[in-house]
Amino acid sequence: MFGVFGAWLINKTPVEPKQKSLIETAASNGFNSSLEFRAPNSPTNPLTPYSDTRVAQNQDNLTDKLAELYTKEVLNRNSAGLSTDVNGQPQLAVPSTDVLSDILQNNLSQGVTFKEFNNKDIRIVSDNSVSAQINYIQTLGSLTQKNLGSLNADIFAALDKFMNKNDQSALQNQITAMNNQIHDVLALSVPALWQQFDLQALNLWQKSLTIYQGLLAVNDDPLKSYLVLNQFADIFQEAQSLNSVLTDRYNELTLKQ
Repeated sequence: MFGVFGAWLINKTPVEPKQKSLIETAASNGFNSSLEFRAPNSPTNPLTPYSDTRVAQNQDNLTDKLAELYTKEVLNRNSAGLSTDVNGQPQLAVPSTDVLSDILQNNLSQGVTFKEFNNKDIRIVSDNSVSAQINYIQTLGSLTQKNLGSLNADIFAALDKFMNKNDQSALQNQITAMNNQIHDVLALSVPALWQQFDLQALNLWQKSLTIYQGLLAVNDDPLKSYLVLNQFADIFQEAQSLNSVLTDRYNELTLKQ
């Protein structure tokens, strides 16, 4: 009944790149898009932006932060004033490339941070009947088809267009669609048995949104864009796990009807 949980990540219109970049490599490395629930005969609507304070952007500029940390290290090494070289000329003491590498790796190891949703953000109901659970899954599928199923390009095609053609329209559509998806799913009534799943799905979409926003900021914060690009494997793996849970449980529920 449902397609994979995340089909917007897979190319619907193949892109023919001039050379294979990191983006195309990731797309062809066996990653199956698994972030989208699909429901049959679901309506598709034009994309309209939604904004909510709970769907927060990560405002930290990692490139600026790295520059600031490096500057502080330089100042610390010259706190007593400039030293002199063998010719008596003033000489600035600068960190070795190893120190800069350590600062960079420390920032990269922190990963992508984003505002996570919790139980207070979702509408939990006590009805755990078979019909209530099936209705939740089907409604989730319809919402996802409405918000994400109408995208003309998957995330890899959107990134190719953005990075190779300097056209951010497809990537911006991804961000708008993901924002709307989070908003709509937050309004769902969630059977208590699906509470954990619902939060995991919301936070996965939230992380994806943060990643897309980070990629869009490549000119202002190239370090963050590099960092988020390396998070794709993580979201695919988590999405596949959620998709497996959803599919198995839905099949079990339909047998009980």
